[in-house]
Amino acid sequence: MPWVETSSPNFAARHELRDEDDVAGVLELLEDTRERLVQTFPEPEHEITVVVHGSTGSLALAQPYLPLLQRLTAPASRRYLAGWPGARELHLLAPRRLEARASSVPGSREMALLAPAGLYAQMLVGLANPRLAPPWRPGPTRRTLQWAWLALGAGQYFGGQTAFARPAVGRRLREGDEPSFPPGPARRGPARGHRPGPAGP
Repeated sequence: MPWVETSSPNFAARHELRDEDDVAGVLELLEDTRERLVQTFPEPEHEITVVVHGSTGSLALAQPYLPLLQRLTAPASRRYLAGWPGARELHLLAPRRLEARASSVPGSREMALLAPAGLYAQMLVGLANPRLAPPWRPGPTRRTLQWAWLALGAGQYFGGQTAFARPAVGRRLREGDEPSFPPGPARRGPARGHRPGPAGP
């Protein structure tokens, strides 16, 4: 499948031709998120490249740390780990793949399709906090794994995903173990509770 490029004022996307229409929506979402967060975080000083992957295998080849983070994440939450931010680029699954990952729980589809906004917000959080800064390298990645509840949670909050998380959180509270805070270094992810960990990054 040939790859093509689609651009917006602040983002340039590379993607499969079949995803062209959906990627236009992704870029619109990212531009809206950028405008909404411009008063909260410093603006990136460069255009952001968005690489839209048509398969989980392609995404994993681009960032080998992502499968590790997925293995450390509770199974019900893995569907929302759909990409990763770098200092100058975002890698994410195509919207058709995001939608296919969603569960039947109300809000899951909306939360999955907002993954690009959450990843962009993660990038901004990392650029503002050197201890969580992208790109993923051994040092920052260890901290990201240790403090995923903070890095990923902040991305979900500022990306607008948490507005759709209430049904998943309610289900987690009804069916899972009693949550604790702050989360520990493993089995973390969206809508999860975990064993206590250290006090802060």
